[in-house]
Amino acid sequence: MTRFFKILLLGGLPLLALPAAALADPLSRYNWTGTYVGGNLDFQRGVPIGAGLISLHAGADRDMGTMVVGGEFEISNADAGAPGGMIDWMTRAKLRVGVPTGRALFYATVGGVRSDSNTGADYGVLAGAGIEYNVVGRWTLGGEVLTHHFPDFNGQGSHNVQSVSARVSYRF
Repeated sequence: MTRFFKILLLGGLPLLALPAAALADPLSRYNWTGTYVGGNLDFQRGVPIGAGLISLHAGADRDMGTMVVGGEFEISNADAGAPGGMIDWMTRAKLRVGVPTGRALFYATVGGVRSDSNTGADYGVLAGAGIEYNVVGRWTLGGEVLTHHFPDFNGQGSHNVQSVSARVSYRF
């Protein structure tokens, strides 16, 4: 098993408890409408274990009862391997659509990504899924898995970067 999938498995195990926690408190429904800011601890394929990559995010959601829609902006010190060098930074603009269940939000996300490396900037698309759980008050914890696709990275052909994030957010 590759290191990335070991990290994905070990990092994702605590997230499996979040749906159980949401079902344990079915009468409490959280309202996801509003803005939020937060940070991530990211794990990306091609990065040494323990690199501890950090991302900052900000976004807004609208809770429409059976569905939540929103958008998010995120910046990450990527340090991911790429053809012809390393990606130093990734900036993401994401749309997300989710289903609220009690205090949990299960969502899918798509968007655009810009990577900055020692050879210049490149643009791509991303897709992924995540879960967010209202722990207490305005604080949420969550996890997200993303795949970034660059169609022609540095003129060297197609390149993908996968990431797994543990997230914490404060909602206003």
